[in-house]
Amino acid sequence: MIAGFKTSAHPNELYSERVRATRWFAENQPDDFELHGFGWPGSFRPRFNRYLELLLAKARLNHFVDLFFPKNTVYRGPVKRKRDILSQFRFAICFENCLEEEGYLTEKLFDCMGAGCVPVYRGARNIRSLVPDDCYIDMQKFRSYGDLYAYLNSLDKATVRTYQVKMKEFMNSQRGMNFTPAYFARTLADYVRDDI
Repeated sequence: MIAGFKTSAHPNELYSERVRATRWFAENQPDDFELHGFGWPGSFRPRFNRYLELLLAKARLNHFVDLFFPKNTVYRGPVKRKRDILSQFRFAICFENCLEEEGYLTEKLFDCMGAGCVPVYRGARNIRSLVPDDCYIDMQKFRSYGDLYAYLNSLDKATVRTYQVKMKEFMNSQRGMNFTPAYFARTLADYVRDDI
């Protein structure tokens, strides 16, 4: 998983779900999981308010606070290029920042697909109308991370390859092109031109 360590009070936030996923894998399958991203503490401690976090960092007390909580053994640090990391793996936990927002689809899913890494996706309520369901694994279908892990381990190379082929076909299709930066820029330019 590549994700920053963030928090939110929004009722549909998925930041805490990323922490739950990370913690489950750290405690149950640490050899089969890596976490990359900015801001993760060395333990599974709660994220304190912004001012306390800044004070801890400035006073260099994070290591001391981390001693009182379970250690985050799967954290590997930040990345320079997502594709370099994602291309090394068959699967990636790919959760949006919030759940159930109609049409809310960010780069996270496309970063995985572009690297040939099958996304385990959770986020947009209408994901199936935006991206074919043979391009990702829907986390909503699993009751637990244990069930997800068992499913991922049951997939043979041919099945994983089928996901990768479908992802590539989608990314090269007109539907997939609608999610590219070039399409976004063209759409924005058209709106500006029409407004002038």
